[in-house]
Amino acid sequence: MSLNRRSFVKAAGAAGAATAFTGSAGAVPGISDALDVDGGLQETLVVFRERDDRSLLDAFDLLEGRYDYEELPVTWTHLDGDQIATVAEDDRVLHVSDAFELDYYNDAESREAMSVTEEWNADELGYQGEGYDAVVIDSGIDGSHPDFSGRVESNYEYVDEPLGDRDPEMWVDIGPGDSDEIGHGQHCCGIVAGDGAQSSGQYQGMAPKARLSVYSVSQAIYLPYAVGAWDHMIARKKDDSVDFDPVVCSNSYGVARGNAYNPLDPLNVATWEAFNAGILPVFAAGNDGPGDGTISRYAKAPHVLAVGAGTKEKSLTGFSSRGRPDGNHDRKTAYGNLSSYMDRVFAGRVITSDGTLSGTVGPGVDGSAVGGPGASSGSSTHELRVPDNADLLEGSLSLQPGGQQVQVSFYQDRDGDGEQELVARMGEEPVYIHKDIAVDLDGGEPLRVEFTPKNAAAAQYEFSYTLFETRDDGDADLDERRPVSLFRPGIVTHGNSVMSTFDPEDALRPPTSTEPFYGRISGTSMACPAAAGIAVLVVQAAEDVGLEYAGQAEVESTVNTADFGPLSVINTLEATTETNADADYTPHDAGAGWVDAEAAVEAAKQGLSSFDDVTLASESTPPPVVDLSVQGTRTSDGTTFTGGQTDQVKLTVDSVPTKGVSEVQVIDRIPSDWDVKEEFSDGVETVEETDSGQEVHFTGSVAVGDSVSYFVEAPSGPQATGSYTFGSAKASTPEGVDLTGSEETTFGGTKRKVVVGVGTNA
Repeated sequence: MSLNRRSFVKAAGAAGAATAFTGSAGAVPGISDALDVDGGLQETLVVFRERDDRSLLDAFDLLEGRYDYEELPVTWTHLDGDQIATVAEDDRVLHVSDAFELDYYNDAESREAMSVTEEWNADELGYQGEGYDAVVIDSGIDGSHPDFSGRVESNYEYVDEPLGDRDPEMWVDIGPGDSDEIGHGQHCCGIVAGDGAQSSGQYQGMAPKARLSVYSVSQAIYLPYAVGAWDHMIARKKDDSVDFDPVVCSNSYGVARGNAYNPLDPLNVATWEAFNAGILPVFAAGNDGPGDGTISRYAKAPHVLAVGAGTKEKSLTGFSSRGRPDGNHDRKTAYGNLSSYMDRVFAGRVITSDGTLSGTVGPGVDGSAVGGPGASSGSSTHELRVPDNADLLEGSLSLQPGGQQVQVSFYQDRDGDGEQELVARMGEEPVYIHKDIAVDLDGGEPLRVEFTPKNAAAAQYEFSYTLFETRDDGDADLDERRPVSLFRPGIVTHGNSVMSTFDPEDALRPPTSTEPFYGRISGTSMACPAAAGIAVLVVQAAEDVGLEYAGQAEVESTVNTADFGPLSVINTLEATTETNADADYTPHDAGAGWVDAEAAVEAAKQGLSSFDDVTLASESTPPPVVDLSVQGTRTSDGTTFTGGQTDQVKLTVDSVPTKGVSEVQVIDRIPSDWDVKEEFSDGVETVEETDSGQEVHFTGSVAVGDSVSYFVEAPSGPQATGSYTFGSAKASTPEGVDLTGSEETTFGGTKRKVVVGVGTNA
């Protein structure tokens, strides 16, 4: 990497820009398929079990140096084949990935279609994201655009690769400057939080008063840059000295190669860490539809909200990536499995159960006279069932009022003789209001916990505990815990011809746009930030009624450290959709259905939703029968021919009323004695004999309004004299488009042609 990649991107220009962001997954854990253990120096990202394990690389001669991410257990460096093999064999290493490029997945009408405007005006509260931070990782933003005035918290531009002799800083905040080289990020930012100032409020985003923090990873997004953006964002969120507390991160990108979900992929590790820090990752589903199994790898994670793209009429677009009908669609199962796997891999343990012990201790708590005959000692005892696979307890004690002293003793039968013995104790020394302890346990043996007062006053105690199964070496088999991913989007939002912010010079701004600061483009890239903006409104509404948003703790999770987190937001958005807004919705292509912002916000005000509240798009009702319908014309030069003359036939597709079909494959039918002049006919692929004549097949599909044509020569000789029937032409659905009814039809009608044969046949 002697070439500065950012300089290369600038030199490449907008021609390299795609309108989609989706990579390949190698063995899990192990080495990415794209890396060559027999090859020379290769750019890699190494995922470690813990950040301290990165010291493993100290023993290597790294010709290009290395960059250790601040919060993530990941290092970016160059390794040769031998080094890759050696590193991958170390137990401290979870995965070695190649460094590859990703792709981008490339209005008032949007807000109304998704019921956002209704929620703004629902009551005097007017939820619009004020006081909340949203992050967009994309191609950047022009911080000086009027629609973002005063609300760009930070505008980070990628500086240079912090390897070798280059600048060790990865990011620089350019404030109101322009960090976007193509306009993709600018457009996405407007959908999240543009306030429409340049359009008198007409083209507002979903959360027009939210603050934006943007990471420009350039027009050719590169995996180390994206991972670096997540790492930097997490570090800033954890820094109490920084006024930055993001609740959501929008990501309109992915990888084009491979669809396998690898939890240890560097970017998946990054989203998992952010999720646990209280940031909801939102990802575009991808633009590779309508075929099944095309959803982006990063969008499959159960802790991520994947977003499909629909029209304002709420039908699914053809380009929106789909999941698999036979894949897992149950987020609760996938999340539970993934959480168990990630806890075991990174924390070295998995939670088996948890709970709280509470009560009051102290002299006289049972009503007897303190120090009198029969007075209570004031102790309290609890019995805990320890699961067979649990071998560790962690607990935290709190006392009210403060300053009291309570001794907590733990008893378990370790010798198998039926007698419980003291195995741990806290409170022998002066205690604090909060006290923590960790106790090694024998799985399957009951545990007695005794609370004993150490001074004369009564005290209320609360002891929160968690039981864990700790990791044995090599005991983290992902295959035993599948499924860990989802094969469906979470929700569908507007992603077709979406109006949002552009600069007049942006490469992606449509040249036909009449609005210099706005333009319409399509893609799940546009659907993703819409969902992110609505998620901000859900968080705002929940906190407005007194709930607290922090971390990933959920109603369904095992440890509740906060009222709600990102998973509650996902469940609420999914539970309040219009499940069957379109008759063609199925779980694998539309997830829970069309987003309803108003319903989601109202649910948040009632305490948010859980896994069990979610209903996916229905598969129980058979979809309606949909037949292909095509209207078109078939024209030619004349009706009477002398043998040997040619006729030009033209087939035009005027319209395709069938929803979801915008182009068709066309076949013309002609008599067997006529000769197609393929050398003079552009687009003819083959001419095939049939029982009733010939069929003329054309290359590719024909879009609405387009035509195909060819030349055909009349037969000659006296016996050729007669009447011949042409047509009707046939139309069929293109490859990858499936209808519930007939996928073939005819158009153009039939036409009779008369031939006057002359001369003799050779």
